[in-house]
Amino acid sequence: MAGMHPVGIKYRESCRAGEEKCYDTSTWVGANYTPAYAVNQVQFWHDFRPDVVERDLAAAERYFGITTLRVYLHNINFDEEKDVFLANIESFLKICNRHGIKPGFTFFDDCHRHEGIFLDKPTEPVKGYHNGRWAACPQDRERTEENLPKFKSYIQEVISTHREDPRVLWWEIFNEPNMGSEFSRRLRQLGYAWPKEGNPVQPVICCWDDSPETVA
Repeated sequence: MAGMHPVGIKYRESCRAGEEKCYDTSTWVGANYTPAYAVNQVQFWHDFRPDVVERDLAAAERYFGITTLRVYLHNINFDEEKDVFLANIESFLKICNRHGIKPGFTFFDDCHRHEGIFLDKPTEPVKGYHNGRWAACPQDRERTEENLPKFKSYIQEVISTHREDPRVLWWEIFNEPNMGSEFSRRLRQLGYAWPKEGNPVQPVICCWDDSPETVA
């Protein structure tokens, strides 16, 4: 479980008596998760290995009491092998369910490698570059206004299948968005709107954002 990093999750103070929406996280024990065979989330879903995930999550349940996982997705998988990608998400959820683990999924990420990530080519390490094979999403070559419709489809089609799925705890639009990037700000803003068109029962959130938009 090289990619499993336990994190503490505090009780949300919004759970107050009489409040319409209450999301109690006080019993969660969580972690980021990427299986050890994958250098990034593109490889995770492209080379999906249920036996490895099964072993990892069995250990997570038994030894760490993990109850939730934060799991990254990538539009490359959706764009190039959508049916396989969606089927692998379903397989992952079934494995999680067997071990009492409810994940949340992250769609976009501004961290680390912004170019050179492809579905059908190995990602070579970069000497001296921390997490040099982790895939920023989307890649810089795709960060154009013309590609916004396909990013909308990516989010909406993944969510629509699981919009009422009790196995999914949240949908996270963006990990560590670069607020100095006009495109990232635009994608983050649209990313809040796209899921809500389908009215998922799960909250829609964004990493390190105190905006009221963070909560669905």
